[in-house]
Amino acid sequence: MKSVSPLICALLLSAPCCFAQATAADSAVNAAELLRIEQKLLDGIATGDTLLWNQYLSPGFMIVTEDGSRNDRATYLHDLKPLPAGVSGHINIVNPHFTFAGDVAVINYVADEYENYFGNALHTGYAYMSVYQKKKDWQLLNIQLFEIPQLPVSITLPEELLEQYAGTYNLTPDIIYTVTFEDGQLYGQRKGRNKEALFPETASIFFRKSDTRGRKLFLRKPDGNWEMRERRNGQDVVWTKQP
Repeated sequence: MKSVSPLICALLLSAPCCFAQATAADSAVNAAELLRIEQKLLDGIATGDTLLWNQYLSPGFMIVTEDGSRNDRATYLHDLKPLPAGVSGHINIVNPHFTFAGDVAVINYVADEYENYFGNALHTGYAYMSVYQKKKDWQLLNIQLFEIPQLPVSITLPEELLEQYAGTYNLTPDIIYTVTFEDGQLYGQRKGRNKEALFPETASIFFRKSDTRGRKLFLRKPDGNWEMRERRNGQDVVWTKQP
């Protein structure tokens, strides 16, 4: 099994002395061809170019999308539509890496997406992996992608609100999370671990820079006491504030 980086591909194609190993040269040529195909397909997403995608999708094609959905060839082509009026964008291939095994090739990269959404500039990165098979031409067997999580922009909250969240929270009598307010900043520290700054995403939802997906939610219970919910992929671990 051989792996080829874009830099190695360029060197192999530009340096005749490197063509002593035909398999390496073939990999470089194939990598360049696949890179062109993959970029064409990405460009065809914005325009909903089903004819282009139909040309490269194998009969057994499957895609796993960023939300975990699994779609076959027919479903994917049916759902591929041009971007609506008011929305535009493009996707660049960043840091591609190729692996070749017989007539199968795998390309993984970051799909760097820039989108104008009704005047709002959005930027999203996707971890992308495509699997091809070479028959007469390259056919796309499978795509798997997921959105690379990014941290939101922190907002400013009144100090009196932040001070209400300070205190000691218990998951069990022995598992403790301490929230402190220092110099206008909220901090959280689980017993036995390092202290980390808590940044407000909304008035009651906070994030840490060390965790792009986790959130801390502070909620007041009917009895007037506070609880902290540690949200993990839509599920909450509940900590109760000590009186």
